Amino acid sequence: MKLNITYSGFLFLFVLTILGLESNHVVSTEVAATKKKCPRGFGLTKNDDTDFIERILIYFDSTYFDTGSSGEATNIKNDFQDAVKGTKIKTSTISRWPSMGGTLKEQIKDIDMIVFPEQEKGQVPSNNGRGDVLKKFVRNGGKLFFSADGTRYLSFLNKIFGWKLKRKSSSSRRSISKSSSKFKDLFIQELRMSGPSSLNKRNGNNPISKQSLPSNANNLYCKDDTCFFTAIPFGKGHVHRIHRLL
Repeated sequence: MKLNITYSGFLFLFVLTILGLESNHVVSTEVAATKKKCPRGFGLTKNDDTDFIERILIYFDSTYFDTGSSGEATNIKNDFQDAVKGTKIKTSTISRWPSMGGTLKEQIKDIDMIVFPEQEKGQVPSNNGRGDVLKKFVRNGGKLFFSADGTRYLSFLNKIFGWKLKRKSSSSRRSISKSSSKFKDLFIQELRMSGPSSLNKRNGNNPISKQSLPSNANNLYCKDDTCFFTAIPFGKGHVHRIHRLL
């Protein structure tokens, strides 16, 4: 499934915002006109307020994700790789989800953001210490990005963070405009300023029920009880979920 311009542009803007790029980086011409200079650190750094996020890890395990040539995992991998071209940001993939928390901890020790494609083939397990490792990763400033599926990632996140996220399965909403609210979180506010004016419903649409979100969730694209994109702070980090398959 190829991204249309709205979603491709949103992903580029998301990556540029989350990386806090300096103005002298070369970026895609698609977003060059709207890219903003981000303050150093931006609350997103690994160690202090002088380092930018430098490494993105994409899990690419065919046991859980569609890694075929036109599969969702391949699409999201390609899109993130395209989004960081011309920058110093590095992306990498791992073809096997680790069986133990210790292995996961080793895999992500130098990573700033972890990307999970749609769990089309099965539930990614979080036992054997893996959930605890991800929870600590986010608490310490790491970022998790999820491309929506039906309920598997909601269950995954609920187990790890103790949330009660639910899918808004009955929503008929076709489009949701960007929030007009100003967010205290500088990163979320920057993303709101640079994001598209609205996100549209497409195939593979899986919005979240706003009522099920934690009270501190940053609901960038929500209307009534339907959320198309949300960013949930946890500790120094964030968990991001987009409502449709990338």
